[in-house]
Amino acid sequence: MVVYDRAGFGQSDIGPMDLTPRRQVEQLDRVLTLLRTPPDRILMGHSYGGLMAVAHAHLYPGKVRGLVLVDPMNQRFVTATGDAVYSTVPKIEHPANTRDSALARLVSTFDGLAKDPTASDADLTIPIVVITAGEPFWGKTPDMDKPWRASHTAIAEARPGRRLVVAEGSKHDIPAKRPDTIIDAAVSLVEGKT
Repeated sequence: MVVYDRAGFGQSDIGPMDLTPRRQVEQLDRVLTLLRTPPDRILMGHSYGGLMAVAHAHLYPGKVRGLVLVDPMNQRFVTATGDAVYSTVPKIEHPANTRDSALARLVSTFDGLAKDPTASDADLTIPIVVITAGEPFWGKTPDMDKPWRASHTAIAEARPGRRLVVAEGSKHDIPAKRPDTIIDAAVSLVEGKT
């Protein structure tokens, strides 16, 4: 297993401020290639990382055998909520640290990634497990919870070989609150079950 923090998150350096989502996906592929990981990856992406995992599956189809999308941001949600989703993103005009800079870059490139055909799950034929939060979490914009869950259900129902898992008792922080759901999903894909 390889755990990877995108540039500017976790312990990773910030990298250039003009680093695009596509370039970040290419960097991950390069890292996995250098580590000599097998070409049958099961990728997991949480939140914005879900868009990145889907893009990775499109850009490297011969290397990805399944996806675990953990409470993923996705094109279906962006389409359903329109401009409302953009009102929920942080506005960081003067980044105070590496994480703020990475968030500012993420926000500035979000629209391009959300509209990029490689971020669409629609034509992916690989197995996908979608894990959705069991508890509402949008807070100041609770009207977003319904389309959030609906978008996850739609991803899971779009093709055979996909399924939806509800992380009961967890809000968006599923990796911290319900890591068992992620592990179970990954094991099911390794074992060829969806």
